[in-house]
Amino acid sequence: MKLSRSDSYYNSPSRTDDSAFCGSSCRTADTSGKSVKKSKMLILSGLLIIFLLLFAVVPVYADGEGNTTDTPTSTPTTTDTEPPTETPTETPTETPTETPTETPTETPTETPTEAPTTATSTATVTPTPTGTTTTAPTATPTVTTAPTTQPNATSTVDKTATLNITLTPGKTWSDFLKLEYAATVSYGTATYKWDFNGEGSPEAKSGTFTFGTTGTKTITVTATPPKGVTLKNPTETKTVTIAEPKLEPKISVDAVAGTYKINFEDKTGVPDEYVKSRLWDFDAGNTSSKATSASKSGTYEYKNSGTYTVKMKITTVGGQTKTAEQPISIKGLTADFSADPTSGGAPLEVKFTDKSSKNSVTGATIDFWKWDFGDGSSPVYEQNPTHKYTKVGKYTVTLMVSDTDSSTKTSNSDTVTKKDYIVVDEGLYPTANFDVASSSSRSGNAPLEVKFVDKSKPAASSNATITSWSWKITNSGGSTVKTASTQDLTYKFEDGGKYTVSLTVTDKNGKSNTKTETDYITVSSGLSATFTASPTSGTAPLNVRFEAKPDPDNTYDIDEYAWNFGDGTAVSYGRVISHVYQSAGTYTVKMTVTDEKSKTYTATRSNYITVTAASKTVAPTATPTVAAGSESDKTKSSKLSKGDRIFGIPGTQPIRSEMQRMYGFFDDFFTLFFGMFGK
Repeated sequence: MKLSRSDSYYNSPSRTDDSAFCGSSCRTADTSGKSVKKSKMLILSGLLIIFLLLFAVVPVYADGEGNTTDTPTSTPTTTDTEPPTETPTETPTETPTETPTETPTETPTETPTEAPTTATSTATVTPTPTGTTTTAPTATPTVTTAPTTQPNATSTVDKTATLNITLTPGKTWSDFLKLEYAATVSYGTATYKWDFNGEGSPEAKSGTFTFGTTGTKTITVTATPPKGVTLKNPTETKTVTIAEPKLEPKISVDAVAGTYKINFEDKTGVPDEYVKSRLWDFDAGNTSSKATSASKSGTYEYKNSGTYTVKMKITTVGGQTKTAEQPISIKGLTADFSADPTSGGAPLEVKFTDKSSKNSVTGATIDFWKWDFGDGSSPVYEQNPTHKYTKVGKYTVTLMVSDTDSSTKTSNSDTVTKKDYIVVDEGLYPTANFDVASSSSRSGNAPLEVKFVDKSKPAASSNATITSWSWKITNSGGSTVKTASTQDLTYKFEDGGKYTVSLTVTDKNGKSNTKTETDYITVSSGLSATFTASPTSGTAPLNVRFEAKPDPDNTYDIDEYAWNFGDGTAVSYGRVISHVYQSAGTYTVKMTVTDEKSKTYTATRSNYITVTAASKTVAPTATPTVAAGSESDKTKSSKLSKGDRIFGIPGTQPIRSEMQRMYGFFDDFFTLFFGMFGK
């Protein structure tokens, strides 16, 4: 018992000296007390260390996926139902002496005379030496010693086959580098290994191989037949020539009405990757300096009217070179016309309409027209005449127009001829015709509803009743948007553009006639929008507010606003939206709106936002701070945290984790323990 200084002894006035009071016995008791305390501490520490060591050496098994168990997943002593534990002690002394002597004597004698099932049964019986308790390990090897040839077995006769291959090179500009190949054997099947001149080695019976260049190619195929088949020629080699098709250049040159321009295009059909060079000559020596171009197609404008020969010289990658040419007349003034109807029964009245284009370069006015209707009648000098054909036949129509340049007092003329343009029959065919109802319009905003009215007439001679109608509406891209088989047609145009309408009628005699009106309907989209931004310039980072402004005349409400800010960021959505430009530069902004009918419209403002770089400033250096206690935690975790495994041994991750946990526990425990004793 430890005495407190508050006890009566210490407070006694008669106390003069501790040593005088208890003498040497008191000092002895004090020394022994300290020894007891140290002994207790050592014993307790030793017990804790022993506990830790025992925990470390307890077997811990990992299942390969980080899970642990106190017992292994498989134990040799518990998996066998028979007693394999005696085999290691007895087999080394007796098995080598008896197994070789009994296995050969029993198996060969019974196999030739008995059925295969008997041979198998005999082979599994192996004499067991005295003291040996297992028979399964020695039975498996004896099964393989039975003869493979059974009595009454049928022998296999080898077949002989021939390898054949077929090679077909491409012949057009789109496939001349391709080679179709196929291999067959005359008996059975086989696997194949090809070698295409060292450029590829597919393993297939057939297919298509594409070479990178032209030339003579060596093709080799090796076939491997199935067992029992012998190939006379397991390897076949052939050569083929991969070459460009014959070069036959073609060009198209058309004058642009009312101008000195032409549209030109290479129609040869050679893909650009096989064209080494292409050279156009537009003047063909008519001027001192020739104008040239290397494009596949384009537009060229002459300075003066006249007749020119346009040439194109083309050279292929394979070395072929040829030239195509076409003459073209450039007048500026361009004659053209249309007629309605262009066919029908006699007598047929036709209205002709002048569609000529005046010279846009000189501005000269067309003041002369001369019509030849091709039926022997006298020429007509009107701009838009009407003519009646009285006889059956096909008629070629010619129109010549002239202008007068008031400034130069000169005149130019142009002539257009349309062969067999008017067809007049004996009245055996109906005449197709249509119009739009008075309540409809041929142009307007989408959605535009138009009612088409049939105005067709039956054949003049037979007056046969029209029994069927076939309508077809196509857009400017040539895609069909509507077909119908009713006499009249009502259709709502949802999208903007120009539309061509055609009607084919058929009478009860099976005679048909068609009328087509090109670009007959014009529809505006009925969807528009624009947008504003503020600010449109500043230093980075620049926060810009965008606001969309839909057209109040839009046919349908806008459902979506999609923004592309031009700086590579993702598309954003909203009628009013803000965006931050992080880098200096000039940005083009696009806004795409989609209405409730899924129609879209895109508004673009090029180079709309300008962002300049901000002035550079030196930011103060931040001093890193360490949270209280973090250094202690870092020290604890780092002592056993190098790697997930102990000495790199797989499956020891759980052991290391437990050791780390227990280390922290005992570290805290000893700190508390020694603290209790003032240590």
